[in-house]
Amino acid sequence: MKAYIVKVIIKGSEDTIKIWATSVQNAIDNIVISSEIDGLIEIMEAQSGNIWDFNGDLNELREMRANFSKDDIKMMAISEGAEYKLH
Repeated sequence: MKAYIVKVIIKGSEDTIKIWATSVQNAIDNIVISSEIDGLIEIMEAQSGNIWDFNGDLNELREMRANFSKDDIKMMAISEGAEYKLH
């Protein structure tokens, strides 16, 4: 897991939160499923300092995610986590 520092909009105000995720894609998914967050501005991977600006529509991502079945979401999580197998 990696730490991400995320600039978001909550209740109309910019805020910074820290989340843990396996990848930047997983970090975005965590934001998408959080109903308290109204907007996403940027994501920074804490360790590397890599920054991803977000210019998309968070509500559009939420609508797209709603079209996935629970099984689809489980398969994506399993696929993404494949690189983190414990031996």
